[in-house]
Amino acid sequence: MTDSDPILLGRLLKHLAAMGTIYESGPNEYIPTPKSKALKEPMYRDAYPTLTQYKNPGDPSNGAFQFGHATKAHFFEWVSEDPERLTWFQNHMAGYRTGRPSWMDHGFFPVEENLVKGAKTEDDAIFLVDVGGGKGHDLQELHQKHPNLPGRLILQDLKDVIQEAEASGLDEKIVAMGHDFFTEQPVKGARAYYIHSCLHDWPDVKAREILKSLKPGLTREYSKLLINENVIPDKGAAWLSTGLDMVMMANFSAAERTEENWRALLASAGFRVIRIWTYEPGTESLIEAELA
Repeated sequence: MTDSDPILLGRLLKHLAAMGTIYESGPNEYIPTPKSKALKEPMYRDAYPTLTQYKNPGDPSNGAFQFGHATKAHFFEWVSEDPERLTWFQNHMAGYRTGRPSWMDHGFFPVEENLVKGAKTEDDAIFLVDVGGGKGHDLQELHQKHPNLPGRLILQDLKDVIQEAEASGLDEKIVAMGHDFFTEQPVKGARAYYIHSCLHDWPDVKAREILKSLKPGLTREYSKLLINENVIPDKGAAWLSTGLDMVMMANFSAAERTEENWRALLASAGFRVIRIWTYEPGTESLIEAELA
């Protein structure tokens, strides 16, 4: 009746099921509840107007965020226009994972077996590059939990962010570097290229650009790509993940991705998923991938 985009409809239904508004009877199968039936009535239904004519949003500069803030700027451009807003956002991201499982912890991802084993040990070797790594919180954590890693740790982000990271103090093992991840990766042959909570900020077409720009850095049969993001299951998704998907839709015209979404995106950019490591539902997974 609404000519709804199946992708958008699937995202909305998955979140409604996670919140208990409808029942999930199977993968991509749902049945109504008394509450959902009531929402069909005009007095409730009309409280939820659509901005995209029931189409999945895909333009990061023309979505709900731009409509609500009367701007044409992308979310990150808008945040960066005001130093106070930028500080708020950076502080939020610093605390985003507080209390959540970390892939660097014992029992989540085998760092020693899958990364340290076989890594180069020369003085100029690079162990891991944190792409879009902000002020370096993840690298600091990695170094604290695994202090004897071989090689250097590289922190990459936009120049303004890197200047703040350096001013706040970084461990001497961490080398800071200004880099725009939409341009070709300048560091070649690292053991691992790590990207955390960046790809979900962008729709597939832009995320694919990021991955393709990263690809020239990897050495076949040596380098690995590590993506630290949510992987939403086909059924029984946690509301924490589906709720964040709604946030990404509203602010970025982007999405939290399912396993099928991730495999398709990575394949389209020339990568192959080795394994997806998940510690507990509703938390970020670690996607381990390599050149296809």
